[in-house]
Amino acid sequence: MDTLFTKERLFFIVLFIGLLLNNSTKAQFVLNSDSAFKANSPNSGRLWGYSFADFYYKGHADTLNRGGGNQYTGVPKGRNAFQIRRLYLGYNYNISKKFSAEVLLEASNGGTSGDALTNNKLAFYIKLANLRIKDIWKGTDLVLGQVVPPDFVMSSEPIWGYRSIEKTILDKLGVPSFDLGATLQGKFDPKKGDFGYDVMVGNGTGAKPEGDKYKWFYGDVFVGLLNHRL
Repeated sequence: MDTLFTKERLFFIVLFIGLLLNNSTKAQFVLNSDSAFKANSPNSGRLWGYSFADFYYKGHADTLNRGGGNQYTGVPKGRNAFQIRRLYLGYNYNISKKFSAEVLLEASNGGTSGDALTNNKLAFYIKLANLRIKDIWKGTDLVLGQVVPPDFVMSSEPIWGYRSIEKTILDKLGVPSFDLGATLQGKFDPKKGDFGYDVMVGNGTGAKPEGDKYKWFYGDVFVGLLNHRL
C-alpha cells in the first residue's frame, strides 16, 4: 500500500469524527453503554476489536510456488516467525432510530508482506465504512459505503461463532469480501426474518479506489431454517 487514505476514505473519516464531535454530554454518557447500543438507542455506540496471532514454522515449500494468495504461500522452507495474522478495530454508532453507521479498520498478514506499507511495516486500511438508512420501505435497509457484499455469507459467523476453514468458491475466484457501493438489504417477512434478499452495485475493487468505468452487481436470496441455525 502506497498510501493509507484516499479522498473516499477521508470523506468517511471526517463523517465519523463529525458525528462524535456533535454528541451532547448526555449522548457521550450513553455512548459508553453497550446495552443501549444493542437496543438501538439514538446517540449510542460501541468500540470493539479482536486479533489473531501466530507462531509458524514452514516445514515444506512448493518449489513451483503454487497456491496464489493463500496463507504462507511464497514463504521459504525453514522460515519461522511470530506474527499478527489479523487485527480488527471497529466502531458502530446509532445516530438515530433511522440512521446508523460503522467503520472497521483491518491489518492482516498473509505470511509474507501482508497489508504492508512501502517500508514493509504492517498497516491498517479501511475495510468497512458505511451509513445505513433503515426501513426505506418496510423490512428493507439502504446501506451506502463500503460493506460486505452479498457474495459472502454475512450470517454464519454471528450464528455459529466460527468461520469455515475452507474458502467459498467465490472467495477462491477472487471476488472481493468487501466493496464500495450501494446496497439494499431486506426481508420479505420483517417480523420473523425467515426470508430475505440482498442486492448491491459496487466498484468491484475492494478497499482500492475505482480504476475503470465498469461496475459489479451482486445479489442473493436467503431462507432461515431451524431457528436460523441453517
